[in-house]
Amino acid sequence: MEHLALPSDHRSPSATRRRYPELRYLSRSLSGVAVAAVGLVAWWWSPLSPVALERPADLAIAGQIDEAADAYEVLARGWGPASVREEALWRSAMLRSIEPGFSRRAVALLEEFEQTWPQSRHRPQVLAYLAQASLTHNRDPLKAASLWSEAAATGPSDPEASRWLLDAGLAYSRAGRDAEAERSLRAATTDPDRAVTAWLALARHQLDAHPEEAYAAYTSALDAAGSGPKASLARIGRDVALDRLEDRWSDLADARYVGGSEKVHPARRR
Repeated sequence: MEHLALPSDHRSPSATRRRYPELRYLSRSLSGVAVAAVGLVAWWWSPLSPVALERPADLAIAGQIDEAADAYEVLARGWGPASVREEALWRSAMLRSIEPGFSRRAVALLEEFEQTWPQSRHRPQVLAYLAQASLTHNRDPLKAASLWSEAAATGPSDPEASRWLLDAGLAYSRAGRDAEAERSLRAATTDPDRAVTAWLALARHQLDAHPEEAYAAYTSALDAAGSGPKASLARIGRDVALDRLEDRWSDLADARYVGGSEKVHPARRR
């Protein structure tokens, strides 16, 4: 019996590849492209991707705050570059801080950030947020004042540095730390944008114990304000300080009179 030869288009795949080496090369090339494509997709969705931080941002823009914060936390604890993990933890903490009154989770993330990234450019803001949290959650004005002072010292060129000094001064005053309060409030007066508010705060702090210094501070507030509601407040405060001074002079004159002096202080002659 004669054996019929198979048509050329029915040759086995291995025979075909041997016959046409270019097909073998093409097959290997396509396999390499497929592997590369899979790797590219995996890289694009990994923490190494240049858009790794943008995907959670899209969730936040869409109003999905909790989901965005969770996604940032995943990045922060992942294996991406340090810069991505740092920024992700910062953004997660900021999103959690949006919640009224600073949630416990927000405070925990802020504390973790401060410990994990002590050299971060975000550290001054983190300290300031922790200061507010100390006042809100723990009712600890001294701790809050210390954190605000550290924030201002860490980021002296930050646009909010003078506000942190002002907040620190008010918190120190609330805690009864007069020297620190005066030092912080005076430092805050060097910022023209907050000078009036800082002078008024300093004057109020000094009014009871040192009305003469309060009078000077109210005068500085008036000079800085020029006109408007704060200028009116400074004038009223200065009058109150002057009354306090006159009362002191009157008390001193009475004491001298009782002690045998016949002189009457001018403040008594009304």
